Amino acid sequence: VAEHLGHQDSQGHSALSLACMEGYSSIAKTIATAVQKSGKTHLFNLKSTDGSTAAHWAFCMGHLKLGDWLLANGAEHVDQHGTHLRSASRAASSRSLATDVAVGGTIAL
Repeated sequence: VAEHLGHQDSQGHSALSLACMEGYSSIAKTIATAVQKSGKTHLFNLKSTDGSTAAHWAFCMGHLKLGDWLLANGAEHVDQHGTHLRSASRAASSRSLATDVAVGGTIAL
């Protein structure tokens, strides 16, 4: 399994990113745990062709607990836009996405 953890599709999405997009927390955590055990923690931060990471997708798709779990377990805290992902989590949990975007908040889409 470990040798396949870094595979990406034609858009650069890893299995971890795809699980995070869809909110499949148990699958994402299983993959992330395998990444940790393999010692290849850089795989947490594989970027798709648009520069998005698994944690970025988790937050953007509203899977805040999953995104926070990824950050606590090795994912980078800053996305491709320089947005601090933990700030995005707090902002999204305290306000609606529409309000956050309307006032120029911290969630990058």
